[in-house]
Amino acid sequence: MRRAAAAKKTVFASGCKSWYLDAGGVPQVWPWPYEHFMDIMAKPDLADYELTEASPAA
Repeated sequence: MRRAAAAKKTVFASGCKSWYLDAGGVPQVWPWPYEHFMDIMAKPDLADYELTEASPAA
């Protein structure tokens, strides 16, 4: 996964204990410029997600 590999090069992967790290120690941050995020999210590839039906409201 490109995002995980790039995130490992950020300051959040410097060996500190942080809530930004997942259980495997990979920072859960967007490692690229905000503009890239906007471009990617403008037309997300839904194949990258597991889509499920919403639970009925209680």
